[in-house]
Amino acid sequence: MSSREDEFCQARIAFQGRIVADATHEIQNHFAVIKEYKGLISDLLQSKPNDMDSCVKRCREISGNINERARLAAEMVETLNRFTHRGDVAVSRFRVEQVVEDLVSLMQRSASRKRITLEAAHGRKVPEVANDPSLIQFLVYSLIAPIVEALPEEGRIRLSTQRGKGKMPEITLASEGGDADLVEQELMAPELLSSCLDRLQGSYLVEDAGRKRPKILLSITSLS
Repeated sequence: MSSREDEFCQARIAFQGRIVADATHEIQNHFAVIKEYKGLISDLLQSKPNDMDSCVKRCREISGNINERARLAAEMVETLNRFTHRGDVAVSRFRVEQVVEDLVSLMQRSASRKRITLEAAHGRKVPEVANDPSLIQFLVYSLIAPIVEALPEEGRIRLSTQRGKGKMPEITLASEGGDADLVEQELMAPELLSSCLDRLQGSYLVEDAGRKRPKILLSITSLS
């Protein structure tokens, strides 16, 4: 294995590790809160309250909070499960907006530590594509991560998917906030970017149009 290929593989493994670590930490947080709520209900029931109606009302409120935390934890587990299985095969059919949505969800914790808003928007009639969804997530993550670090608090990163030229999907990355360097200076290492695009048979374009923060446009090709 060449040093370039070795570097590429190590970068992908590191990316997967960071995503899984953040997701499992978030799931653990939900379970910790559920445990606290459970203890609170136990305390209420053991305190022999004089106003039983108020106690029942409070227990119902806490039960609703537990259900909400359980729902969020279940959603995160489902998203993480999809993420870990994206690389089961080299090429599969998928919807780019689902891949982007999952990545944005899994990156929320790392972005929130810097009070950065991550959001996804999707156009209509974006076609399915046959490609490597895991590699697309790695590429998009590698473009977003340095921008998250460069943006000041209250910055915003928006990922949009749309139907592009030739009816192939496109992903647009735009950021707002601060006077950070141009997007070209925040891109992943050129060798890794080139390796990703070669494997995906995709392309990217930096749209300047006089912006302090140009947009990045990724074009995704269907391999079959």
